[in-house]
Amino acid sequence: MNITIVLVTYNRINDLKKTLKCYSEQTLQPSCIVVVNNASKDETEVFLEEWKNEKESFEKVVINSSRNLGGAGGFALGIKEALHKDCEYVFISDDDAYPEINMLESLASGVQEKMDSNIVAFCTTVINNGRIDVMHRRKAITKYGFMIKDNPIEENEYHKQCFNLDYLTFVGSLIKKDVIEKVGLPRDDYFIREDDAEYSLRLRKEGSIVCITNSIMHHDTGFSSKEWLDYYTIRNNLNNVNMYFGKSYLFYAKLIWYIKRCSILAKFLKGRSDRYRSMCKDAIKDAKNGVTGFNQLYSSSTQL
Repeated sequence: MNITIVLVTYNRINDLKKTLKCYSEQTLQPSCIVVVNNASKDETEVFLEEWKNEKESFEKVVINSSRNLGGAGGFALGIKEALHKDCEYVFISDDDAYPEINMLESLASGVQEKMDSNIVAFCTTVINNGRIDVMHRRKAITKYGFMIKDNPIEENEYHKQCFNLDYLTFVGSLIKKDVIEKVGLPRDDYFIREDDAEYSLRLRKEGSIVCITNSIMHHDTGFSSKEWLDYYTIRNNLNNVNMYFGKSYLFYAKLIWYIKRCSILAKFLKGRSDRYRSMCKDAIKDAKNGVTGFNQLYSSSTQL
């Protein structure tokens, strides 16, 4: 099985070094690794130049972006390059996600056992600090004709050899190359967050997504995230609901986001600051107006 790997990196040179070493030691080697350097400000570019010239069994491609495209833009750029490679599948992951030594081999074995033309993508189990990170693999639930909710796959499902899902993240995902050519690239205008959810919705229109549970990635990021990221989560989530589910679902989704993140209840019950609540209101407003891309007000330097 010919697999091209796409990794996106930004200012995490030590993580990247560890990750690339893990891929070089895989029991099943990829045919190519594409690394997108998202305008890192550390020594990533210098390291990647050295890495690219080291002889290994797989082809190496380094793309140095002139600006930070976010995860969404970085993956779109890397996958676009992967489509030019002679491969059957494109494997997507982060620079700080470490595959177990037999991750690709286990994934390939699972693919061979599930030779079903209706399956368009596969994914791994994701372990976060010793625990299964269930938020990486989710199912969609629609209730009462107006509410959409995605629920994490329960941990007992991971005791099975495999299971079906509706939403994957771009951590340990294997997608058929010909399906990518059909559905297109991830939305680079999302910048970060919910780009993989939107892509999952496209993939599910074409067929099934299956998790191969004994194929394992370690992604030790903890279980909390920076507040500024919520701007992109809310904005892009509402955009997804509008595109794929329609206005009645969108009204309810906006209402729920407002109550949880913007309202007086959010301030007093959840301790949300006025600035945080204002950011979330901006996200809802920008979704309504079709605004996407990077917002200079909300970035890694934002203090809420």
